[in-house]
Amino acid sequence: MSNFDIITVSSHRPEQWYYCYDEFFRSIQKYGHEVTVLGNRDTYKSLISKPKLLRQHILSGGVKSDTVLFADSWDILFMRDPAEAVALAPKDSVIFNAEKNLFPHLDGEFPDHGTPYRYLNSGFFIGHKDMILALLESMNLDDIRDDYQKPDGSWHHENDQKNYLEAFIRQPVPMTLDYEVKLCQTMHGITDEEALIAENGHLYNRLTNSFPVALHGNGNGKQEPLMLESLRRWKERNA
Repeated sequence: MSNFDIITVSSHRPEQWYYCYDEFFRSIQKYGHEVTVLGNRDTYKSLISKPKLLRQHILSGGVKSDTVLFADSWDILFMRDPAEAVALAPKDSVIFNAEKNLFPHLDGEFPDHGTPYRYLNSGFFIGHKDMILALLESMNLDDIRDDYQKPDGSWHHENDQKNYLEAFIRQPVPMTLDYEVKLCQTMHGITDEEALIAENGHLYNRLTNSFPVALHGNGNGKQEPLMLESLRRWKERNA
């Protein structure tokens, strides 16, 4: 029995070859953990559905532990036990995945902590359920519309990462980032000079001297050679 809840949001199982949906679940369940999947084709309306469904789940009493590990299920792979990421996470703040790119762009302070990973990525975070709920409540989610068509015929697509970035600037609860890439490595824009696959088959970040617990194929990272090779080696070890 885990002393933390692992939660993801997914409308369906993706069919594109570059996703690692099945491997996501296998890489968690092999360590004896369960995953709560929120959403389906009816309840998932847009990216903003992710925080909305998570908020609803916490409010309904669905979270059984004090700690929540939230992770995107389509493009995240755990290289080691998720419990290691929970153990590394601070207890006094919500810690988010960090990436090298600010997306979407908005004005705000994103301090340099000595690594290129200075911007929030919302696809992976860990924190106490009460702090996460307070964070979600501060985002006024009931006032945010799902994707909708504008009068000119174009579509407005709400991106939950923008809302988390805005909250990070405000700090309604203590929020920090995985600047040292110990918990989860974002793979968009990664280079051979930045990282390599070690003899044990795990990705090693040269810049931060870390073996991240999980890999996140955010953006184009799904098709980055280092991500694909890590996935291939993981499959070999877990065949």
